[in-house]
Amino acid sequence: MLNKLKSFRILAILIIIVFAGSCKTSKNTVSSVDDYKFENALLWEINGNGLDEPSYLFGTIHLIEAEDFYWPEATLGSFGKADKVVFEVDLDDMFDISSQLSLLTKAFMNDGYKLSDFYSENDYKEVKSHFEEMGIPMFFLERIKPMFLTVFASGDIDFAGGFGDESSVKSYEMELYEMAQDSKLEVEGLESLEFQMSVFDSIPYQEQADMLLESVRTSNTENDAFKVMTQMYVQQDMNAMIEA
Repeated sequence: MLNKLKSFRILAILIIIVFAGSCKTSKNTVSSVDDYKFENALLWEINGNGLDEPSYLFGTIHLIEAEDFYWPEATLGSFGKADKVVFEVDLDDMFDISSQLSLLTKAFMNDGYKLSDFYSENDYKEVKSHFEEMGIPMFFLERIKPMFLTVFASGDIDFAGGFGDESSVKSYEMELYEMAQDSKLEVEGLESLEFQMSVFDSIPYQEQADMLLESVRTSNTENDAFKVMTQMYVQQDMNAMIEA
C-alpha cells in the first residue's frame, strides 16, 4: 500500500505549509530528494539567498488520532512570527458553499461506474462488509471514487465526532487554519481544488479500487498504512516517509 501511494504522498500524506515572513521565495533547490538524507524534523526554516526575512516550512499529516497529535518544538513560536499562512489549498475555499458543492460532485466516478464494477464478487463483499461494519451503508459509497474511500478504510479513524475538542481525530490543517483566523493572518493556497481533484482523476479507477482493497485488508493490522505513516510522522522520520 505504501509503495503504491509513494507517487501521491505529497498530496495524500504529507502537506507542505509555509509560514511566510515575507512573500519572497528562495530559488535554491535540492537536485534529487532520493540523494539527500534529511534530519528528523518536520519544521524547516528557509533563509539566505538574499531573503530579508525567513519563511518556515512545516510538514503535516492530513489526519491523526488525537492521542498522537502534538506540536514539534518551535512550531508555535515560528507561527507567531508569520505574516501569512500558505496551505496546500486555500482553506477559505473549503468553507465556500459553491466550492463545497463542486467538490462533492467531483467525488463521484464518471460514466456511471460503480465500485462493484472493479471487483470480483468476493472482493466486493469484502469491501462492502468492511464499511458496513464501520456503520457506513454501501449504497452511500457505491459511486464515490475509490481513492476517497481509502481515507476512511482504516478502522482506527473515527470521524463521527468531527474535528472538535472532543473528537478522537485531529487535523493539523484545521488547527493551523483556526490559529490563522484568530490571529487575523492572511491565508493562501499553493494549488486549486480543481488541480487537486485532477490528480485523483489521473489514477485509473481500477488502480484506485486495488489500492482500496489492499487498504481494507491491512486495516487494523500492524501493516495498516495509516498506523505506519502515523508512526513515521510522530518520529519525524522524513527519510522513512520518502522511502515508503
